[in-house]
Amino acid sequence: MGGMDTTKKLAPLLVASAVVALMAALVAAPATATRTVKVTSSISISSRNLKFSGKVTAPGYEPCVQQRKVILYKVVSGGPDQAVGETRTSLKGNWTITPQGSAGISLARFYAKVGKVSEGTTGTIYVCKAARSKTVGANPARARGPEPGEEVTVKTTTTINPYGSGGKVSAANAACREGRTVVIKQQGKGKIGSAKTNAKGAWSAEPAYKGSPPLKVWAEVKPITQATAGPIYKCLAATSRTVTINGG
Repeated sequence: MGGMDTTKKLAPLLVASAVVALMAALVAAPATATRTVKVTSSISISSRNLKFSGKVTAPGYEPCVQQRKVILYKVVSGGPDQAVGETRTSLKGNWTITPQGSAGISLARFYAKVGKVSEGTTGTIYVCKAARSKTVGANPARARGPEPGEEVTVKTTTTINPYGSGGKVSAANAACREGRTVVIKQQGKGKIGSAKTNAKGAWSAEPAYKGSPPLKVWAEVKPITQATAGPIYKCLAATSRTVTINGG
């Protein structure tokens, strides 16, 4: 009987001790909880020769730039944007992607994304945040030249001197400067002269002016198509400014 009384007396003490131990454990728990550190990331992008490259940076924690997954997207009007390639960054955060396929690449716009990732160590978890680059266009190595038989439209301009007797035809292609027909016109009278341009586009004429001064005169260059062994150049028409010729 005495033993049973002792057990009954000790039971409350044992329960109380267990409660105290549990509370102590709960109080001590925060001291050993995992710490989370969020690290801001950024990603750059540039294009050259239809290849895209850039760099992931994350100030303060170097592992956040290493082996990060980068996805290149092509902007699609109306969405969703299309993923056209992916890669992993180098140990220094550098990346390079050549888009899959070639249709429309030179005219499209692109951007890169790097996803969120967690890097854990004992007691600390580093969360490397996601990031998106700016949007850029493709940058071909050089513009494609016109193909044989392809029509190329060439803008033309012409000047006229104060006397209406000369000027110069200008165009980006030499084939559109030489041998052009220039017509000199007078307001209310129509054509009063014509000329052909030389190899440099210069022209001169002896207009047959009509009526009494002041006379308003200008020059018009006729359109022409110049067929070569390669492209076909369509040289556009042009009109000069109007000059006023006074007597005296």
